[in-house]
Amino acid sequence: MEAVLGVEVTEVDRISGSVANQDFRVDLADGRRVFVKTGPRSELRAEAWAIGRAAAVGVPVPKVAGYEERVDLTPSPFLVIELLRSDGDLSAAVLRSVGHALRLIHTVPVPGYGPVDVVGDPLAPESVSGRYDSWRGFIESMIDNIDELIRADLMTTDVGDSIRRLATGIDGSPLAGETGVLLHADLKRDHLLALDGSLTGIIDWGDASSGDPAWDLARASMMGAGDFESLLEGYPGAGVDEVARILPTYRILWNTRALSYEYRAGGDWFAEYQRRIASDLDHL
Repeated sequence: MEAVLGVEVTEVDRISGSVANQDFRVDLADGRRVFVKTGPRSELRAEAWAIGRAAAVGVPVPKVAGYEERVDLTPSPFLVIELLRSDGDLSAAVLRSVGHALRLIHTVPVPGYGPVDVVGDPLAPESVSGRYDSWRGFIESMIDNIDELIRADLMTTDVGDSIRRLATGIDGSPLAGETGVLLHADLKRDHLLALDGSLTGIIDWGDASSGDPAWDLARASMMGAGDFESLLEGYPGAGVDEVARILPTYRILWNTRALSYEYRAGGDWFAEYQRRIASDLDHL
């Protein structure tokens, strides 16, 4: 990392990350404190690229200080971003700002659908596109994971059959346009930073995707009714009944995908995903 940033590292502290990432808080000799993430190349490329695109439309995000994946310099790809200050107070006003920021994010067109694949340097990529040709294709891809989850005793056959029925024939919500748009795809409280009553950053873009804006709204709705209502106040048109009706289905599919990812990555954080799936199925 010193070779990439051109400055001496003075202290490194490991901090909690996800099942697929290792995260570090790093102090540099020039006085900066940065956040360093190692993990799957595809996700780090997506994050570095998405941060730049979000910043370009006025969304508060951390600055990318460096990205490296060359095997002669590092055994594992890593992303360096500058740390943003936060007091953790996500007031209703801050959440309204999140809604406004999300609306800006959803103005960025991205070809294809689903998780974005970035070819080449993510700060100056050769190409960027979602992995699927259609939104329906991305949604129905989640069916492919169900048998594996049933065999692993992480899902019952009845639940799996219900999810298969839900995932069939979905083309998107009224918010979806003719092309996919940039999605954060994991918008939750832990990924929002605020200071003195203002939104200072939306972080953790490793799941960046292309698709229906309602997918982001479904994930955000898991923050709780009060928080989500405040967010919707900052996102005109997102609170209409036609959008609200698809959110439970999207939540079920999001949690199914997350459950499969956790299992394949060797994690054990299954219970919350299973609880959310069961709760939404019970209320459909």
